[in-house]
Amino acid sequence: LTDPITRVSFKVGIAYGSDLKLAHQIILDTVKSNNLVLENPEPQVYILGFGDSSIDFSVNVFARRLADRLPLSHELHIAIEEVLRENGFVIPFPQREVYLRSFKDRRPEGGNG
Repeated sequence: LTDPITRVSFKVGIAYGSDLKLAHQIILDTVKSNNLVLENPEPQVYILGFGDSSIDFSVNVFARRLADRLPLSHELHIAIEEVLRENGFVIPFPQREVYLRSFKDRRPEGGNG
């Protein structure tokens, strides 16, 4: 608990059909290029699994100070989204279909409302 080094972890999802090896390398290069990310312990990027609407990567990096956690997370989210978009990767979101049905007036007999 006295060690000031802290881990920042988050997930990144990319669309099915994407080049996973390229996405992995792009994400890893992006996190390594941030000056708040420590070289030791090394940043880690792994595929977590196949989600409902995306293939999910786990990103784990380490920062020197607890105060760097939020700024680092913020910077990495922006940088990763930007570099993935520039390289043609799609970060999907769940798609939902909504069906609307109309009903005739169904007020109970004898009701006022």
